[in-house]
Amino acid sequence: MKTISVRVPEDKLKLLDNISKAEQLDRSAIINNLINDKISLYQWQLEKIDRAIKQADNGEYSTNEELLKLLLD
Repeated sequence: MKTISVRVPEDKLKLLDNISKAEQLDRSAIINNLINDKISLYQWQLEKIDRAIKQADNGEYSTNEELLKLLLD
């Protein structure tokens, strides 16, 4: 692992410390968990976007009427 420095607003640091106490983990562990969660979410979003683009390129998309029906039912 590499060490990095990050500037954090004081109010966020207090929240981080509260989470750290509640989870009984040190700051580094909490920050690493948060980074992992964000990266996983970002990768998931990119996969969904890529799949949607491929579907649209293949003509697989819903009409406005189909979307409205889905949303209103």
